[in-house]
Amino acid sequence: MVDEDSEQPPLLRRYRWLLLAYPRWHRKLHGSDMLTALLDSAADNHRAGSAREAVTVTLDGLRCRLRIRGAGTRAFVVMLAIVGAGTFGAAASWIGWQSSAAPWPTIEHATVVGASLLPNGEPHTVTRRDDPIGPWGSDADSALLTVVGSPELRPGGVHLDYAQTPVVDRKAVYTQAANRLAASGWRVTMNEGRLVAERDGLRTTLWYVNRDASFDDAVVEVYPTPPRLAYGLGGLGAVMGVLFAWLVTAAASARSRRQSVVKRFALNAMAVVGAVVSVPACLLNLIALVVADANARAAPPWGGYQFALARPAAAIGVILLAGAFALSTTGKATRAPAKSSDDADGKALKAIAVATEWSEGAVS
Repeated sequence: MVDEDSEQPPLLRRYRWLLLAYPRWHRKLHGSDMLTALLDSAADNHRAGSAREAVTVTLDGLRCRLRIRGAGTRAFVVMLAIVGAGTFGAAASWIGWQSSAAPWPTIEHATVVGASLLPNGEPHTVTRRDDPIGPWGSDADSALLTVVGSPELRPGGVHLDYAQTPVVDRKAVYTQAANRLAASGWRVTMNEGRLVAERDGLRTTLWYVNRDASFDDAVVEVYPTPPRLAYGLGGLGAVMGVLFAWLVTAAASARSRRQSVVKRFALNAMAVVGAVVSVPACLLNLIALVVADANARAAPPWGGYQFALARPAAAIGVILLAGAFALSTTGKATRAPAKSSDDADGKALKAIAVATEWSEGAVS
């Protein structure tokens, strides 16, 4: 067993730090055996442990943390990776958006911009909503839509609707409007039949909609330019979410093998249902993150939570997933039968033996 003489404590602390690479449940089951093997090997060879041994033990601990067994578990981890990527990506992009987007324009400011685009008309309707995406009806802030989400979503900002007689040459109208904006310092481009201009963190667009044979709707939108930082942080968050999902699945799967049949069934049912109902909103988040601002009408990477039923489904899914993980942590870890799938845990001791052989070869 572990000696407590004066020469052991520093080495003992070193090996205990190394064994932190293994998950907690693994250390409870095999930690004392592994620690004894490392200390005995160091005592037999009169050395304080090599760097190669440390790397080997650390890598084996990480392998143990990331190990996923079974086709069902692998299928589940794919779903959970989508949930993790969509959730973490949405959270990171929201933080980036709030910290770097320009302030929302006022109706007065937007009206001045609209007058530069269409100097000969007055807006027929003016609407404003200070939200990157959301419902626009009179019941937009109702308790029902807040909880359930909305089936109709629009980008936020100020929308000016001009009812005009049909425009024969829209290209000429776009050219004149672009020249007026460019003279005021706006950067102007055309994107999918719409005029798009940006200045001082704001974006304005002009596009036409055929109302009927007598009128066209000229729509002017003014809103903050979607910040690139939000999409960069969202991508980083998505990567972190995939890693987090993998680690959580590996840990919960390993713990669940030591639970009773009833508890394991409840845990698996909660986890699968939670992942399934969370996937739609998270998948929409990832689509928005990938598309980004490609068409100058960027939906924020958390927009999936705004859709009808996707928001409550995602909330229920998170609760079920958290409950499943909490359930996997209950109970005391016990050694599995010798022929169980946990026989692979013994590979940790083999890895230590291999590291010892390498160290001895290096010394000799």
